[in-house]
Amino acid sequence: MSFSTGLRLGAAVVALAGMSVSGVQAESLKAALTAAYAHNPTITSALYAVKVAAENIALRKAATRPQIGVGTSLSDAFATVPGGIGHQPKASVGLNYSQTLFDNHQTDAQVEAARASVEVANQSLRTTEANALLNTVEAYMNVILNTQLVQLRRDTVQFYQGQVKAS
Repeated sequence: MSFSTGLRLGAAVVALAGMSVSGVQAESLKAALTAAYAHNPTITSALYAVKVAAENIALRKAATRPQIGVGTSLSDAFATVPGGIGHQPKASVGLNYSQTLFDNHQTDAQVEAARASVEVANQSLRTTEANALLNTVEAYMNVILNTQLVQLRRDTVQFYQGQVKAS
């Protein structure tokens, strides 16, 4: 079943649920769906997976950017020389610049792979959202169904108690 078909099916269930629900409910279906989306750890995890995948694009692009390095060194040597102790300080500073000019399109391939990973993470997020919301609708409708069954059974018990009293 494709995502759009599942989404249409979910919308139809929500529409039917809205039409068939009667009486006072503790929470509306819209509020239940909103709460489920906001507090579902699986959806949160999938959102973070998308963010991590998106950060990998920038990391892959960094391979062709220039790199600058700075190094310093300071040393001091003591030695005995005729007439006393000699001391000879040394200091050095180095600067390094490097940039990859051509890497046989390896970086481009890694960037495209990272973009594909972002697309995979996005589709996974959509699937996770759809599953979480479908589970919420199922649970909501089960509560309504079971509430109506309990009321029907109460009515049946009252009916039979009336029959027993009448006879």
